[in-house]
Amino acid sequence: MAEKESPGMLEKVKRGIMTAFESGSSVKKVPIAGTNLPARLARCDTAYNALTELFKLQLYKFDDAARFKYYTIGLTLVNVVIDNLTFIYREHSPVSAAVKKTEDPCMPLLFSCRKILELLKISAETSIEMAKNERGIEQFAGPLAIAKSRLVDDSIGDTEVNLLHGVSELFDLISLPMRKAADQRRRLLPKNSMKRYLRAEREFSQHYAELCGFIPSAK
Repeated sequence: MAEKESPGMLEKVKRGIMTAFESGSSVKKVPIAGTNLPARLARCDTAYNALTELFKLQLYKFDDAARFKYYTIGLTLVNVVIDNLTFIYREHSPVSAAVKKTEDPCMPLLFSCRKILELLKISAETSIEMAKNERGIEQFAGPLAIAKSRLVDDSIGDTEVNLLHGVSELFDLISLPMRKAADQRRRLLPKNSMKRYLRAEREFSQHYAELCGFIPSAK
């Protein structure tokens, strides 16, 4: 026959439960969002690193379809950076509540990069569409129309190449301030969370390297 719990033991359990929920408890409270900070920081850092590496590939040498694919990947990466950085700044940055209603100082730069990537993607997509529609244009409007269409496509291509060179130079220019900003964000991590950050950094680095085609996929 099972023994009954003593009144003293039950009282201790009750006190323990109540203590855990009291506002003045000495039990350390860890916000749920805080448990995810190492992974978010790692994802933000590795996505940005992959983005910068992507623009070292001399993308203007690739065909339209390949460039379209890489620009799409680039947009995915910059959105990962923006989304995670927004969360980190609002939830973990040691600034006043009023300041947190604004945005991380590097956001305007990231928003501009995203717009440029959108333009590049549209450029590659337009070239694909124009090449696909050449026969229809020629049949409908004649050889002069297709010749003019190709000139337009060449102009779009020249603009795209200039944009690519400009973006590559921009990433070189901002590498130092972005690295400093990343270092400052990592200081938000408690020492006991650094291992989690490094583990997540390795995992995300491999993931984004596979996504960009820098290394073969493990799948």
